[in-house]
Amino acid sequence: MLRIGRTEFGSQAALNLLSANGLVDLETVFDCGEVIPCRHQVKGVAVATLRDGDRPVRVFIKKQWRRSRLIPRLPDLRFGKAFSSYPLCEWRGLLRFRRLGLDTAEPLALFRHRWHPCRAAVVTG
Repeated sequence: MLRIGRTEFGSQAALNLLSANGLVDLETVFDCGEVIPCRHQVKGVAVATLRDGDRPVRVFIKKQWRRSRLIPRLPDLRFGKAFSSYPLCEWRGLLRFRRLGLDTAEPLALFRHRWHPCRAAVVTG
């Protein structure tokens, strides 16, 4: 796993793929992709097709721009998720499942905002 500033990449290949397609910061990630209609108002999912050489790669971008609860639930406090963004929790969960050997979506990158702790996006493949 690579970390560059507030961005974490799942591998060097993920860093190369995203940077070759111009997805290097949170703002470009938020503007990328075709949004899938969703019932959640604070989250959004977009699908984008990136180019890896001459091969198309389909990625999913899960976005969040605020926390939905002012007062966290007890389980969120208990398990340390109370003040984390949903993309950060998903990123940690995907990494844990991968370490256990389970077949999950490939975590490509986690983008976080520098000053706003609940504005983030996770990119999966």
